[in-house]
Amino acid sequence: MNFFQRLLNTFSKSDPLPAQGRPSTPPGESLLQGVYELSLGNPLAKEAAEYALSGQASGEEDFHDLMTYCPKAGVICYALEKCGLLARVDWAEEASEVVQWFEEIFERAGVVWSKDESNDLVEKANKAGLKRGEAVGFVYLAAQSRASQVGFEILDINTGSDQHAFFAVPKATAAKWRFVDLGQGMRIENPDWQIKELANAHGFELAYPAHPKKSLRLFPLDL
Repeated sequence: MNFFQRLLNTFSKSDPLPAQGRPSTPPGESLLQGVYELSLGNPLAKEAAEYALSGQASGEEDFHDLMTYCPKAGVICYALEKCGLLARVDWAEEASEVVQWFEEIFERAGVVWSKDESNDLVEKANKAGLKRGEAVGFVYLAAQSRASQVGFEILDINTGSDQHAFFAVPKATAAKWRFVDLGQGMRIENPDWQIKELANAHGFELAYPAHPKKSLRLFPLDL
């Protein structure tokens, strides 16, 4: 029995009965429901998650290590990327590249961001005298502001690497999944806290400037 078969068997087992005698949701089912919510109800994301849980995605180099080390983070990232809702952004990318990532996930999530707005943002970033690695934060702050105006919030799957995994969801969904601990030090978070100095320097207001350590909630959630 390989690792992913053992993993699937583990996910198929029910949690101990919770307080007040309520029936528990098997962790694997909770994960699939979570993927469905985070993907805005995209059935392709749930299919991708099932594919990953069955071990059939284990040969995909980009996700193999993550799915082995932290299956919850791996499955969510894999599923969201397969339906075009995840922006995996390296910390040192240029503003134009970061803007393009957000254009793509905004389009699929239904967040309106005109070409004029995104072009203007690239121009502002190029004139802002940003240091290497600050373009991601600068563009994120502007994108987060735009998302908030239309009832969305950008979240990040923090995998402890030098790469962000951004996606956009309605604020109600974000409130449910923000600061959920996925295990092995990985979590779903609003990444405001990571760029406080940059936000202060350029006049952006932050909704979540504090480190999420004390706000983390365990998975699975009560779905």
